[in-house]
Amino acid sequence: MPRNINPTVLAEMATGNIRMGVLVSIATLSGTVFAWTGYGNVVYNGNTYLGLGALTNMSAIAESSSVISQGVTLTLNGVDPTNISEALTDIPQGGDVYILFVVLDDCNNVVGVPIVSFAGQTDGITITEDASGLSSIALDVENRLTQLQRDRTYRWTQAQQCELYPGDTGFLYTADLQDYVAVWGNTIS
Repeated sequence: MPRNINPTVLAEMATGNIRMGVLVSIATLSGTVFAWTGYGNVVYNGNTYLGLGALTNMSAIAESSSVISQGVTLTLNGVDPTNISEALTDIPQGGDVYILFVVLDDCNNVVGVPIVSFAGQTDGITITEDASGLSSIALDVENRLTQLQRDRTYRWTQAQQCELYPGDTGFLYTADLQDYVAVWGNTIS
């Protein structure tokens, strides 16, 4: 898919010596986690992205001209097993995840406007442990198009409306409409 690239980013890319990075934001129950693929911290849009460097891995972001949902997997390696429970309880299914491609200057400042490479929601977590006792956390992120494939179990009935909004009588007469015969106009006798 073609992307509009900020002129400042294009000018920086034209210099031939560019530094790139990937910024990731993950919505958790305790707040949003900001990380990036390099070393040191990067400040963008008022948020400080913690540099995780070689501890991170990301699967390829696939694009297609077809309307299909393709996900991505974000992996954090070298995690102390004592921190695993926090990952399991703090990362909700359906939390927002944004992956931004950025160009950086020599001082780790973001040049121009980042390119949104992927936007989706958390799906599942896979945890593996290596021989040294350190763990890896793999977070599966699905594109929002997966929501279109899910069945909607909500029915427009009075009972389900009262579950969402107790005391609301907006659908009270919906069942009566099934057998209602409307007579339109005057009847001449």
